[in-house]
Amino acid sequence: MLFTDFVFYTLAAILLLAGLRVITTRNPVHAALNLVLAFFTAAGIWLLLEAEFLAIDPEALLALRSALAAMPELNRQYLSTISSPCLIYCGDADPRYTGTKEAADYIPGARFVSLPGLDHKPAFAQSGVILPHIKEFLTQVSKT
Repeated sequence: MLFTDFVFYTLAAILLLAGLRVITTRNPVHAALNLVLAFFTAAGIWLLLEAEFLAIDPEALLALRSALAAMPELNRQYLSTISSPCLIYCGDADPRYTGTKEAADYIPGARFVSLPGLDHKPAFAQSGVILPHIKEFLTQVSKT
């Protein structure tokens, strides 16, 4: 079990217990304290999921949910209809690497860049690694 999994399950258990204590305790002060504990553990889960922007904006959460529900299924047939130039990059330590590479194979003319040793978040955070690939791609696209 990964450390993040352990933290997630710990926070989830605390949140569940705090929520139960809010509705079962007879002392209103204890109920309020458990409610505060529930809020903090829920915030911890949001931070762990790197979705803190959603935790503070319920409208953004609803918009994201609606957008994901309306999004077409990304299958071979759909990907093969994309005609825009595409640069797709992914760290080779990212759990989504295989699927991302496979998706790039189905998009006609897509360019796939593998980023050695990077996971999902570091692949976005290290602009110095990906920026040269983006500049080269944009230069090539602007020539056509």
